[in-house]
Amino acid sequence: MKMPQFLRSAVLAALAALIFVSPVSAAEIQVITSGAFAEALKSLAPEYEKQSTNKVIISYGSSMGGAPDSIPSRLAKGEKFDVLILAGPALDGFIKNGAVQPGSKVDLVASVIGAAVKSGAPKPDISTVPALKSFIKCKFYCLLS
Repeated sequence: MKMPQFLRSAVLAALAALIFVSPVSAAEIQVITSGAFAEALKSLAPEYEKQSTNKVIISYGSSMGGAPDSIPSRLAKGEKFDVLILAGPALDGFIKNGAVQPGSKVDLVASVIGAAVKSGAPKPDISTVPALKSFIKCKFYCLLS
């Protein structure tokens, strides 16, 4: 998978900023990421490690929810991470409740969702969250039928 240059640059810049965590000796940098960014991080971490003396230890979890391996659950259990990569609204909540240092947020990517409609087909109503959910639910169940 070819990664866009802006994404490579953003992740490497975020990791490079951590060189100043321990400039005298190698550091183990504990990073946790949600699924959306996992592949990018897996491919970029070795590149960062080659450019520094630091080792990136990657953990995975969902941005939200109460599953035992979700980021909120792991933070609630007292697990410590140097870098959290997750959805902006979830990160904002962690900053608000004091789990993440204020002013440390860096936007790495803007994620958008699109929809395509076959030429000539009626356009679905996706103007509200309930309408979009209804459309998705209908298409999912129609595919299973």
